[in-house]
Order: sequence, then structure tokens, then C-alpha cells
Amino acid sequence: MAIPTYEEIMLPLLKILSVDETHKYKELEEKLKNVFDLTEEEVNSRRESGIKIFYNRIGWAATYLKKAGLIESSKRGEFKITEEGKKVLEEGIERLDDEFLMRYENFRKFKKAKKLPEPPKKLPEDNMTPFERISNAYDEIKDSLIDELLQKLKEVDPYKFEEIVLDLLIKMGYGGSKEEAKEMTQKTGDEGIDGIINEDKLGFDKIYIQAKRWKERFLEDL
Repeated sequence: MAIPTYEEIMLPLLKILSVDETHKYKELEEKLKNVFDLTEEEVNSRRESGIKIFYNRIGWAATYLKKAGLIESSKRGEFKITEEGKKVLEEGIERLDDEFLMRYENFRKFKKAKKLPEPPKKLPEDNMTPFERISNAYDEIKDSLIDELLQKLKEVDPYKFEEIVLDLLIKMGYGGSKEEAKEMTQKTGDEGIDGIINEDKLGFDKIYIQAKRWKERFLEDL
């Protein structure tokens, strides 16, 4: 049997997650292997880059379902179905794909969040040049990583978030890229200042930092 596409994987994946509370990535791979009756050779088939095709497609299926709000991930590599996901299964649908997921606002925003035109992505893969296929894969991976990073930043401890902001500014060259140029302020009585970066060794020139984590609702209204 041919290795299923990520869209073909979506519905069986959702059904598997409806049975138990939480599934790890490797468990999903094993169960989906049985659903599609794949051989070990097919499961372990790789692209020239070394990426396992089946494993990678499970990842994209899970990513798209998560964007639509049908599944969620409390920890990296662990997934469970949401109430909305259960409702979808109750509809008795026979197939899940991108077109179906477009009914969900968050998924539509995810698909429209690309900053650049994407004509190459709409071409069948066989009609793409090698460079177009590479660009396609790179953009998809980059967008997924950006989204995952933003999600982690929303969940991290507020004090840790402030430290991450200061680390980022140091890496960008403020303070001469020296770790000792960074100074965390006290948690109370700091007059709203979350950190200080010394621009010179003596600390005469200082940058006072306030780290704010805007809610997604605010960003959507811009």
C-alpha cells in the first residue's frame, strides 16, 4: 500500500485520539501503521534528506488538526482530542482534509498568515522545480516552528519570559553581546522595569527594559 498523505492520516489520527486520554507520537505512529497496513519498509521509507516520510506526514496531520482546534498538545510529542474534535467525529464524516478544516477561524488565520505570495505551493508537486519544492518545505517548517515558539512563549513563567527577552536583546548585539551586561531587576519595587542592559563596561549607558506579553486577541485586532 502507498504511504498515505497527511490529509488521509487526519481522520484515523483523530479517531485514535478519541479512545484514550493522551497519546505519544511514537504510539500514534505504531497505531496508524496498523490502520493503513503498512510494511516496516514503508514505515521506515525516507526522503533523500533522511526524513522519514510516514513519520513526517503524521506530524503535519497533527499540526493541522491542532491549528483547527480538534486536538491539543499539553507536552511536546503528546496529543489528545478536544471537545470540538469529538463533535467532528459525532458527525460521522468519512474524510478530513484542508477544505474541511477551513470551517475553523483559527485554521483559516493559520493558512492566511503567510507573508509572501505562494503560487508554487498551489502547484502539484510533480510540476514544481527542485528549488520550488525546497522552498515549499522550508516555508512550511519555518511557519510551524514560529507558531510553536510563540505558543511556548505564551505559556512560560512571566519571570522566565522577561529573562528570554533580555537574552534575545543580548544576542541582537545590545550590551556588546556580553552576558554580564544583562541585569534582572527585583521582582517588586522596580517601577515596572523588568531588566537593564549596560551598553558600556562601566554601566554609564543603560537600556531599561519592560517585557510585555500581548494577548493574541490584541494582535488580531491590529
